[in-house]
Amino acid sequence: MRLHGTRPPDWIEDLAFEYELRFREEPSDAVCAQLARRWAETCDGSGPCWAGRMLFSREYAYLTAQPRWPGSHQRDLFAHVERFLRAVHREVAPLDEVVLLQAMVDLAHLGPGPRHPASQRPVDPTYPAPAPRSACDAVTRAMAETARRERFARWTAEPPPGALGLRALAGPVDGSPGPRVPTPLRTLFPEGAAPAAVWAGATSRPVRIPRSPAMVRREVELTLQGEVRSVPLPDDLATRGHAAPHPDGTRMAIEAKQGHRGAVVMVDLRDGAVRTLWATAPGELRFGTLGLGWLTGDHLLVATGTRTLVLHAPADGPVTEVCSLPGERTVRSCREGRLVYDVNRGFLGWTGERLVEVTRWRVDYLSLHAETATDLVMRHGKPERLRPEDLYFTVTRLDEVLADLAG
Repeated sequence: MRLHGTRPPDWIEDLAFEYELRFREEPSDAVCAQLARRWAETCDGSGPCWAGRMLFSREYAYLTAQPRWPGSHQRDLFAHVERFLRAVHREVAPLDEVVLLQAMVDLAHLGPGPRHPASQRPVDPTYPAPAPRSACDAVTRAMAETARRERFARWTAEPPPGALGLRALAGPVDGSPGPRVPTPLRTLFPEGAAPAAVWAGATSRPVRIPRSPAMVRREVELTLQGEVRSVPLPDDLATRGHAAPHPDGTRMAIEAKQGHRGAVVMVDLRDGAVRTLWATAPGELRFGTLGLGWLTGDHLLVATGTRTLVLHAPADGPVTEVCSLPGERTVRSCREGRLVYDVNRGFLGWTGERLVEVTRWRVDYLSLHAETATDLVMRHGKPERLRPEDLYFTVTRLDEVLADLAG
């Protein structure tokens, strides 16, 4: 087996690396199935790449390796794939040649083959265009379905005492995602208010989050006492539109920033008075915006990108920091402020004095879909939009966990 460019001195930076394999003879369906299984198993776990697609044209195969960490660890990926290909040559079917198509090497001696945009081979028009093989795709689908069932079994396993669980649903409880925002809170923001934002989170604790990209403004448009007003922010601060109105409608917390520091601004919704409640330390604002959400009473949840903290922020009087958890989190307050969904990690419970972990599962792409009087409905799917293949779960043991949190 001849290897060309599999340990390249340099390469074309790309989102994926493609290998051109030339078998000694056209692989059978059984060989294609075995190749697909081994490739998926080789890329499973914490290795440097994911298993991408495979295409075939007679004795040629094209294998794609998608970096697990784009922009770094490329040489680990090259070594990983080379070990796999040597095993294929020994144990599956003999290979004549392997070429890394993104390698910056001159390979003018290659024989003719199918047309491929990245290949240096002369084109032989008698070869069909590289295409999927059904034997290969069937194995990939079966393995994906098995992995999906195993994940669901882990996610929906019986939780330990005092922890929340998940139960799979046949479909969404409510087809429309997001909170049902009470009219008094919804009308605080006039139609077309700037900066542009949408409602998110839970019905009991809705928040406004900026559209992406959102314009930075030094004022926020609100409806106060039936009149639309542009409320200027204090201390030369600016906002992208992330806001959390208190459920009682008396005040609103707004994220703001100046340079590399973030701040929380409070607007009194009765008279429009504005004050700066709290500010981050230098460098603590990791992603240019703060996450906000109201817990019980006067407690405000703030996520900075490096930690999540709780402030006691009464309508009048001093603001105090109650507790703090390290780490990057995207948080949504729900269940009347007694639970916090830490996106992709699980739920935190609020005791009134501290935040405690109340789930043992961790599920990527799991979002808070809807909050009803009896249920919290979670959606598993990409966050950009709803899709027919999305999966839905309800959170179990809510009453038990909330009672434990209340002491």
